[in-house]
Amino acid sequence: MNTASSSAIAVCAVDDDPCAADVVATGRWLASALALEPLFVRVSPAQPGRLPAALAEDLGITVNEARVVTADTPAQGIQRAVSEHNARLVVMGSRGQGALASAVLGSATRAVVARREVPVVVVRAGSVPVTFGGPLVCGVADDNEDQVALAQAAGRIASRLDVPLVLVHALEPGAYRTGSARLPGPRVEGDRRAAERKVASVVAELPARLETEVRIRDGSAAAAVVAVADECSADLIVLGHRARGALATAVTGSTALEVIAKGGRTTMLLPPQLAAGVLPAP
Repeated sequence: MNTASSSAIAVCAVDDDPCAADVVATGRWLASALALEPLFVRVSPAQPGRLPAALAEDLGITVNEARVVTADTPAQGIQRAVSEHNARLVVMGSRGQGALASAVLGSATRAVVARREVPVVVVRAGSVPVTFGGPLVCGVADDNEDQVALAQAAGRIASRLDVPLVLVHALEPGAYRTGSARLPGPRVEGDRRAAERKVASVVAELPARLETEVRIRDGSAAAAVVAVADECSADLIVLGHRARGALATAVTGSTALEVIAKGGRTTMLLPPQLAAGVLPAP
């Protein structure tokens, strides 16, 4: 296989499953807007070759934009494709259901996300709109350096997609002392003002020309992001995440897992250390 490419690559993982058509549509959408070349990859333990003609026809994929990568596992194949093509983005499908974190993402997606080598876009089967154009929703937890970089990356993506950016901050239940354990308690007005100041400081770091909206909601971060994304009919959610531990099964914080499991919208998991490099100036 010729691994050389003159274009920045978005690796899109496809197979004969319900997610494939949505991965193709999302991959083409993002690649076109972000000036990337989509490379549709199927992993097989057999020798590398061409995508089966029937599958390629069903998905509308041409021979030149598809590869079959040989590997023992899908995750190894995707990681090999990312390395060989110096990919800037990975688009993968997920059929995970249920409340358990381990069931939200398939094993291949968990393993690729856990490497934190490239932003990973997780597409739920049946979640892709007929036409794209909805806003980009980005969850912002604080006003520290990582969160500012995340919001700035989301802003650059939104600009390329030519859609508004909606920043979501969750005002989670406060706490008060009862004389023993700390128990959840009501938020006070000072907490809301502090949250507004934090988000305002993040917005101040974004380009003035970018159409930006801020929504502060009571409740958990995942619930707030899902609710706002539904209200806005968002086509993409961007969340920062950090892998926990060395095991591939411990890949994201609970917020990202909950959003993917309960929200059902296409979600980009963006490690903080990669945010500054997303869509750098040419």
